[in-house]
Amino acid sequence: YDKALAAKAPKAAAWCKSGAVMRWTNSSWPQPIELFYRCAGKPSDPAVYLQHGWPTSSFDFEDLFSGLSADHYVCALDTPGYGFSDKPDGYPYSMLEDGEIVETFIRDVMKVKQVALVSHDKGDSVALELLHRYVSKPPGFKLKSFTMMNGSIYLPKAAISTFQNTLLSPTTGPGLAKSLTGALLASALGGATYSPPLSAAEVAELASIFDFDDGTDRLHQTIQYLKERSVYEETRWLAALGQSTVPVTLIWGEKDPVAVPAVADYVWSDVLAKRSAPASYWRIPCGNHYVQNDRPQDILAILRGKALPPQKETTCNKTYLHLQTKP
Repeated sequence: YDKALAAKAPKAAAWCKSGAVMRWTNSSWPQPIELFYRCAGKPSDPAVYLQHGWPTSSFDFEDLFSGLSADHYVCALDTPGYGFSDKPDGYPYSMLEDGEIVETFIRDVMKVKQVALVSHDKGDSVALELLHRYVSKPPGFKLKSFTMMNGSIYLPKAAISTFQNTLLSPTTGPGLAKSLTGALLASALGGATYSPPLSAAEVAELASIFDFDDGTDRLHQTIQYLKERSVYEETRWLAALGQSTVPVTLIWGEKDPVAVPAVADYVWSDVLAKRSAPASYWRIPCGNHYVQNDRPQDILAILRGKALPPQKETTCNKTYLHLQTKP
């Protein structure tokens, strides 16, 4: 970030400045790529790894970082094509590789014996790929718990938008990606998927990250993850979720227009409620898609195992839904 941009987006600039780089090699790509990550807190404290979604980045978790790092070792990584990580044109972007990257990062960079896994949006599928790998072959660390937030992890119940489908299409997607700017994308997301909508200053912060290294140009390529979801969501990822004994929590903002509550309802009733392992499901009445930004104190309370005060959210005049299986 130069001084002028940092003045417009001071939080994003500070996030970038406080990070580090992990080098990653893909055998089908000619040279290693650099992946941005950020950690905070003491490595001796309980570890938490946070995985972002599409089309955003680890910056989504800024509020959770500040809330957890006092007594946790907290890390987050920008996967290839996102945030402050490299975004090569034509790279074989894949959530299967993302799962391997996250496993490697936790084992070799965080170097922890156990970790709490927290994910959002597309990051839910990346985390589920990590869980599949974990169930298949222990990676050298223990998954202490797994928390998923709003994501279309069962596409038949999701409400994929016209914008997403247009960007996904090989006919219309490349042109749409080229025409987008960070400001346009941040403004659209900020008005539809955050409650309350993002302020002008918050839109500017998000836009600066989308524009970093021409990130909007890669949106057609990175959104192809939806095709991977349609292939793997049931037989690989939800299957691993059902087989796993890792304690799982679903946290869902009820105002989400895309990853609607029906997605979480399905995963709860058809997968988690049938397990013998511990599971919990929270629906946050005032939360939108970016529930971790809308209701960070609620998320922090749930992650810490605390009751949510108040039980009735006065702004939405609705009661929190909380379901739990018996261990």
